[in-house]
Amino acid sequence: MVCAKVPRIRVWVASHSLSGGQSLVVDMVGGDGIPLAQAGEGTALAIGLMTVLLTAGDGPQLLLLDDLDRALHPKAQQDLVTMLRATIERRPGMQVVATTHSPFVLHELRYPEVRLTTLNDAGNTIVGALTDHPDYPRGKDHVKPGELWTSELEDWLKRGSAEAAE
Repeated sequence: MVCAKVPRIRVWVASHSLSGGQSLVVDMVGGDGIPLAQAGEGTALAIGLMTVLLTAGDGPQLLLLDDLDRALHPKAQQDLVTMLRATIERRPGMQVVATTHSPFVLHELRYPEVRLTTLNDAGNTIVGALTDHPDYPRGKDHVKPGELWTSELEDWLKRGSAEAAE
């Protein structure tokens, strides 16, 4: 029985005649019939997330994901964002708030969807929109959000916060 199908991955339930039990098995590029326990942490987390989203009826309206990129190959990170976006299109009331340290995840997002966070010198959290960065107007059509994000944005955010406080 197929539980979830994502690009390049098929998950199914295998019955074990000797033990009488069942386990999840993954078919993916580079290997078929891999027990989920041996497929890797990122794969297991992504499959669990997508299973909930694809089988929970109306499902959650707010999804909070810490380290969305955790233990995933860069291409798998991008595929996960693509699947989350497709889920949001099917359920327009759903909102996803996720954290990442991966430019590969950010490459799949639109500039207005990205918020940056850092700490100021006092240890307080600062939040800023990537669209507020001074390089955004000239770079938005030439670089992806992940490329702009990797260009010392925390310093820009701290400077802007310090100037606003003065």
